[in-house]
Amino acid sequence: MLNVHASLLPRWRGAAPIIHAIMHGDTQTGVTIMKIRPHKFDVGEVLMQSCCHISPDDTLPELSNRLAFLGSELLGQCVKELPQSLDLAKPQPQTGITYAPKVTASTAVVRWRDLNSTQIYNLYRALSGLFPLYTTYQGLPIKLYNGTLPLPIIDSITRDKRPNPGFVDFHRPSGVLRVMCADGCWVAFQSIGVPRKKPISAADFYNGYLSKTKESERVFE
Repeated sequence: MLNVHASLLPRWRGAAPIIHAIMHGDTQTGVTIMKIRPHKFDVGEVLMQSCCHISPDDTLPELSNRLAFLGSELLGQCVKELPQSLDLAKPQPQTGITYAPKVTASTAVVRWRDLNSTQIYNLYRALSGLFPLYTTYQGLPIKLYNGTLPLPIIDSITRDKRPNPGFVDFHRPSGVLRVMCADGCWVAFQSIGVPRKKPISAADFYNGYLSKTKESERVFE
C-alpha cells in the first residue's frame, strides 16, 4: 500500500507537516510517495519525492493547495511506473528526522516575550485558516487577523525608547495594529477579533479600546 505525505521525509513525520514547515521557517518542502508499514507511520520506503518552494508569505491554505496538486501529479506518475518505482524504493535516511505533531488551539497563543517578529509571523502563516492567533488585552481575549511583517519604521516610539514585548500601537499611516516582539521588531495585523463581534479594523480597535488606555498600559499579554 502507498501513501502520499506532504513533506520531504524524513523531515516532518507526523500529522501536521505543512504547518510545521511554515512555522519553522522552512524555505523548501515537498511531497513523498512511500510504502506504508503496518502499525507505523511515515517510516516506510520512499518511492518518489518532489520539491516545492515555500515563499516568505505563503500561508497554510496556499501551500496546502500547491502540495495537493503536486502530490496528485506525483502519485499518478508513480502508479504509471509502479513496477520500476517499487524496485527503486529506498529506506528513509536515519539523519534529518523531525516530527510534526498535531496542533491545537493552544498553539495559537502568542508568547510575545519569547518569540521574535519572524517567528510570530510564521506562526500566523502556519495556522492561517485553522486558528487565528490569540492574545489578551486588559483581560479581554483578542484574535489577530491579516498579519504582515511591516518595513522597519523609525518614529517617536522606537527612537526614544524601545517598548517592551507585547506593546501594541496603532500605526495610523498604514492603518495597522503593530505589536512589539522579543527582537525589538514589529509584527502587524489589519483586523482584530473581540468577543461577541465580527472582526473589526485596526482603526476601530484603536478608537474603541486602545485610545481609552494610557499608552504605557497598551500591552498584549
